[in-house]
Amino acid sequence: MADALLEALEYFSKEFDIEVPMWHTAHTKQLGLFRKVMFKKDDFIDKFPYDKFEMQIIDK
Repeated sequence: MADALLEALEYFSKEFDIEVPMWHTAHTKQLGLFRKVMFKKDDFIDKFPYDKFEMQIIDK
């Protein structure tokens, strides 16, 4: 699952023309509890043009 998550994060970062955000322990906890993770401006090294970037795991 970790490889698929990283692949999705890289894919959508490229699609939205943003850098890949930093992953913190809090993100791992969010993903485990809520099946989604939210990145804020502070999670990016460069200037981030949006309020937040969210990813959610949706079952097929």
